[in-house]
Amino acid sequence: MRAFIFARSGSKGITDKNLADLGGKTLLKRAIEVALESTYIHEVVVSTDSERIASEAKACGAVVPFMRPDHLATDTSAELDSWKHALSFEWGDEFEPFLSVPVTSPLKTPEDIDAVITEYLNNDLDIVVSAMQPSHFPGFNLVEQQDGREWSLVKALRGQCSAHRQTSTRCLGLTTVCYAARKEFVKHTENILFGRFGVVEIPWPRSIDIDEPRDLDLARYYFGTSSERN
Repeated sequence: MRAFIFARSGSKGITDKNLADLGGKTLLKRAIEVALESTYIHEVVVSTDSERIASEAKACGAVVPFMRPDHLATDTSAELDSWKHALSFEWGDEFEPFLSVPVTSPLKTPEDIDAVITEYLNNDLDIVVSAMQPSHFPGFNLVEQQDGREWSLVKALRGQCSAHRQTSTRCLGLTTVCYAARKEFVKHTENILFGRFGVVEIPWPRSIDIDEPRDLDLARYYFGTSSERN
């Protein structure tokens, strides 16, 4: 199978996030290596707008057959559009599913990727995503503001006066370990969760998703403690 990694140059939360160091390797290098260690994946394609990222990708064993257009590499551009762009090329062979292995979950393992792919292969689904156990249940811990005025619970409690996590509907928080999707679904959908989707739970801390500097600090901490145990 062929996996894709989408790594643009701009990042406001963490400068050059995709090339940030974790344990002596860039986040991009870690993503490429763990993808290639998967039972299923034989090639990794990197989509980027950066010559620097492209050079690092090639040095790590990935291929960069095209450069991503600038309009697909802004702070507001949707990654789904970059998925569609990647699938617009002629690859010379048939492959299924479409696989995306994000850079931003650097503690994932090849087994985590394999679990997502296996879930896709064993079920009639449009896409399989990864998720983790949240630290706060949305039914009584998360609120949102409507039109800048009134506040309400993100998830309604359906008439309950109170709730406990242990007896509440099971909820997971999406994370960025791996995505496995039907190619035609990716080409035509407007949202990856509009189709029939499955979920693979990834345990903490392998599901840490790096967006802010504190996330990178947390990943470095857990990577260090894991290395010490090994």
